[in-house]
Amino acid sequence: MKKKYPRLISFIIFFIIGMCSYSQTVRVFVDVSPGLGAPFLANTDITTAYTNAGFSTVNITRGNINTTVTTSNYDVLMINEYYTFAPEASEFITSAQRLIAESFVNNGGHIVWIAEQVDTYYMSSAPAPANLNAITTINNVFGTNLSYGTFFEGFVPFMPRTHPSAGPGGLSTLSSLDNTSSYATLLNVPVLNKVYSPDSFGLSGPFDPCDFTTVALFPAKPVSSDGTIIISTEVQLPFYGGLNAQFNQDIAELHYNLLTGADMTAINSWSDTPSNINPSCSTS
Repeated sequence: MKKKYPRLISFIIFFIIGMCSYSQTVRVFVDVSPGLGAPFLANTDITTAYTNAGFSTVNITRGNINTTVTTSNYDVLMINEYYTFAPEASEFITSAQRLIAESFVNNGGHIVWIAEQVDTYYMSSAPAPANLNAITTINNVFGTNLSYGTFFEGFVPFMPRTHPSAGPGGLSTLSSLDNTSSYATLLNVPVLNKVYSPDSFGLSGPFDPCDFTTVALFPAKPVSSDGTIIISTEVQLPFYGGLNAQFNQDIAELHYNLLTGADMTAINSWSDTPSNINPSCSTS
């Protein structure tokens, strides 16, 4: 029996070292398929946020989504799909790349997906068509029925960018972040998945945060075995040239807890009662 102890101790030490090593490193793949470059999803912002969250090493790879983007090689996938002021220049990943992203999250990976996706509907309040990208992936993986709602151009109605009382996953701790001049909205987002302001904007126009959403987390209360998607319809612009540092930090801390197998009780502690999520919205 005594001879087995050194081997057992060696195994325990090896296991602990392995766990610590894993917990201290995060492997991030930043998709540049749409010609993505700084300051969008900037390396400096990513490194700062994930280091502050607890990772001692942040490995960032920039490239095109391909078959190497798996959970064996990466922990986090960041995608930015966007429009420009020329419809033909709108930049989205391909359907084949979307399927790779879908497999990534199905296998426990974590995605930060900036999904403006309004294409030719920019500078228009008409509903934008759902395409075969972020919304399709979320609906397929999480069984939701998301679609695109109104697209707003200009600063009316003004919309504080996050829920000020630590919404889903603790992703929103400030009442106002980057105030971009336009934003798309999501419809049919389950209450617990929403990251939104509790204020009402009905007097400023058709936007109502009880119905329209700009940022959401799936699943609503993730645990370490879950793959996750944070979808941002432009307005938050996470990891964007030094803006939204707190929002970036909250994303990184969520991923740190998930990747290290930490207790998610505190992060997943908001109420299941819809009225407590957003007091301005009906619970019906």
